[in-house]
Amino acid sequence: MHLTFKLMLVTVVTLGLWIAAASAPNRIRSALQLPVATAATGHDFYGACVEGDDFVWCIDRSDSMGWTGALELVKPAVIDSLLQLSPDDQFMVMSFGASWTVLAGTLIHATPDNVQDAIDYVSVLNAEGGTCLLNALEFATMLASYSLGTGAVLLVSDSADACGGFPPPDIIAELQGVVADNVVIHSFYVDTPSADPTTLIALADAFGGVFVDTTIPLDFFQRGDVNGDASTDVADAAFLLSYGFVPGSPAPLCDDAADANDDGEVDPIADSITLLQMLFVSGTPPLPPPTGTCAEDPTADVLGCEGACL
Repeated sequence: MHLTFKLMLVTVVTLGLWIAAASAPNRIRSALQLPVATAATGHDFYGACVEGDDFVWCIDRSDSMGWTGALELVKPAVIDSLLQLSPDDQFMVMSFGASWTVLAGTLIHATPDNVQDAIDYVSVLNAEGGTCLLNALEFATMLASYSLGTGAVLLVSDSADACGGFPPPDIIAELQGVVADNVVIHSFYVDTPSADPTTLIALADAFGGVFVDTTIPLDFFQRGDVNGDASTDVADAAFLLSYGFVPGSPAPLCDDAADANDDGEVDPIADSITLLQMLFVSGTPPLPPPTGTCAEDPTADVLGCEGACL
């Protein structure tokens, strides 16, 4: 191994240890696993961690959500996530088409009776009317603002506002005047014949949430994207080294992605070296596929991955 590369590796190891030590106290977060029905199969589910203390589900029940049964796929996913709430959590469920309806006008505690009422509400939703997204979101974010911590809106939809025809910038500008500082919007994109994720992506970006594309197969990943930020760089090597040598460091989000040399196992040293050589040593071949985009693993091995490209 060249001396310069050894020095670089030592530097990255040191950087990884420092990053891990500096961030260790902040790793414990409140998160809800929201399983989402995949539009492709209707019976596969995956978990997406969404941050928040209290939750408001805002479910699209417009006509297009009924054309291919998308709404029926969403129902069991939302119900499953409702069942994960503890009695100390506060929540609400609402839905929208040409108009919106809501289970109750404020956040309520997730007692068994209240959760059952929410399940009953979700179970009987029917797809009808246009997609009047903006008005529903205004009310959902108001409900979320009642949280004493972070109020998370979980928007499940297939497209943009179809009532006022508002483009994403206009929707965001309108909401910025009413959304409280303690509110985030997480958006979950469901595939239908009229689907368009543009507005959902913009909303998540503008209001501190995550965007989840439920149309991406669960086992897709990008090799080398160890920390799950959709890129491959020195931070991924630092993440791997911290995982290997700093007690309590988080594990890679996807074992297949962390297997940079594609030898069928996650080795913090060997895979970090492969990453660093690819990044900094001239003439080094690219990482084994898939790289640059999300795809399935062409190599048969025992490693797995779920939801890395959500």
